[in-house]
Amino acid sequence: MKAILGIVIGLSLWASPLQAAMSGGQVCFPPLEFVREVYPLTIQTSEYTAGEALGGAVEIQFSVTVAGRSGFLQQVQVLDKSSQNAPMTIWIFADVFTPTADQAAFAVTDGEIQYCHATVDITADQYKTSANNSVATSPRLALAIAPSGTIMRFQVEIEGTKTWPSANDLSIVLYWIPK
Repeated sequence: MKAILGIVIGLSLWASPLQAAMSGGQVCFPPLEFVREVYPLTIQTSEYTAGEALGGAVEIQFSVTVAGRSGFLQQVQVLDKSSQNAPMTIWIFADVFTPTADQAAFAVTDGEIQYCHATVDITADQYKTSANNSVATSPRLALAIAPSGTIMRFQVEIEGTKTWPSANDLSIVLYWIPK
């Protein structure tokens, strides 16, 4: 009986740190609500090189940006209509952040780096390509995001040299679990 009790207690303690954090420390198993948001990027059709901003900053619209709300960023996808399969880093900021101009060297000031909540790397080997397009999916993240204000933005930094034939060939998809 002791062994069975130990397994049950062990499982309940181990069950889900994510769910425990989301429920204020109580381990319960409510259904998780996932929110999927698609953010089309407006990009140039001239060549991008490593270290440049890929499009402008994008304001995140999810309810986590309401004052006092928080959530967990679970996953990021890149939808590429022209299959360029570019490695990139998605920088996620809260509050103060001065965006880098499209195709300029991506830079964050010393004063603003404290507002970086996360970076998500997308590598070339994460893309799955079809005849017409490709999709890259990040590994599972479970990144806690709790903005101190109501504005969150992300901006993409390209990690290679690529050219897209159309200004609307890229979209970033964010998957959230709200708290």
